Amino acid sequence: MRPDPAWAHTLKRYLKRSALEGGWILEGTKPEIWPVLKGVILIPALAEGDELFATLETLTYNEPCALAQLLVLIIVNHRCDAPAELKRQNLADLERLRTYAASPTKPSHLNLGWIDAAGINTCLPVDRGGVGMARKIGADLVLPYLHSASLLIHLDADTHTQGNYASTLLDYARQGDFYAGVVAFAHRPCTESAQQHAMEDYELHMRCHVAGLHWAGSPYAYPSIGSTMVSNAHAYVRVGGMNMRQAGEDFYFMQQLAKTGNIAHINETCVFPAGRFSTRTPFGTGQSIRQACINNAPLQLFYPFACYTALRRWLQLVTTNPDTGATHLLMLLRRECEEGARFLHTAGFEHTWMRLQNNHTCTDKRIHAFHEWFDALKTWRFIRTLGEQWGGAVAAHNAIDEFMPLLDADAEQVPKRYLSGCGAGW
Repeated sequence: MRPDPAWAHTLKRYLKRSALEGGWILEGTKPEIWPVLKGVILIPALAEGDELFATLETLTYNEPCALAQLLVLIIVNHRCDAPAELKRQNLADLERLRTYAASPTKPSHLNLGWIDAAGINTCLPVDRGGVGMARKIGADLVLPYLHSASLLIHLDADTHTQGNYASTLLDYARQGDFYAGVVAFAHRPCTESAQQHAMEDYELHMRCHVAGLHWAGSPYAYPSIGSTMVSNAHAYVRVGGMNMRQAGEDFYFMQQLAKTGNIAHINETCVFPAGRFSTRTPFGTGQSIRQACINNAPLQLFYPFACYTALRRWLQLVTTNPDTGATHLLMLLRRECEEGARFLHTAGFEHTWMRLQNNHTCTDKRIHAFHEWFDALKTWRFIRTLGEQWGGAVAAHNAIDEFMPLLDADAEQVPKRYLSGCGAGW
């Protein structure tokens, strides 16, 4: 591939402004792989042990010619204040990676590298250390070796892949207009029934939320799961790289990608995260499953479908009346949803809309700027605010009938216990 001066300039500016400085280095990689690489699979790992190597094994089942075009990069990491047992496991994982990389049992088409972010001088700082920083360390270190169209593929250490994972993503990369995407997902079954039901309810909530957003016309209708995220290098740099949140890094990273380009839904392959307990992040799948099992009760996650109806109406009002004043738009919404209009007034819509109308004479640009303001976070707060005022969140068995028309039951998106009318099953 010919050198791209524009990309070289953009990358240099990004690395100067945004790349992290530290003692991290790429290990295990060979110089001869870089010219043929089309992307990197980034896997942050925190004391994963066998889970990590089970994930690596699923990757080896991919077509050799496809996997040979990707680097699998493990970022073994912990914060400086991590418990001693996590530090010991990370050291063991690093040694195991080095042994595996040198072993004749490692498939020749698996390009494996790793980063030691678990040493005395390389562990993550207490104030910023977390999965977001680990993802950023890996991405920033490989960027100088990549082209603008190269893929940055985010996977988790407990997430398995299908045999067509690599080839499917490379097919998307070959499309001239690919910017970013999310891979289809399905959590792996749990052995304990309460944990399985909690995992199913959490996943069902995510699917219903995305379906509701899509039906409402939101450009933020995609799941925010770290192990499903894919972008090209240009997109990654354009949004300023990965944020360094200890949790929710996937939500904010995907939000920035959606503001700057199209998000493809990659359904030709699937990833399979573990539906396990977790206390490593303040919120998320693992914490939700753990809380449900502690309480021995279904998760209360579903807000009324009427919230998505109000969102749909609001987005329709704005997009079909781009020249209408803010006060009149809120008056039209207030006729149908007083609470929604109040939320938007508090959020400063009147001032924002006046500014957007003054700054953007082109309708398309004005609507795009509106969605940049009314982003994924404001959309979620809009839904949550209405939901809390209309009775609060409820369990899946009290809400699924409303969302069912938006889901594809044939694709097994709905647990069988809801399809058969068995209720929550707790």
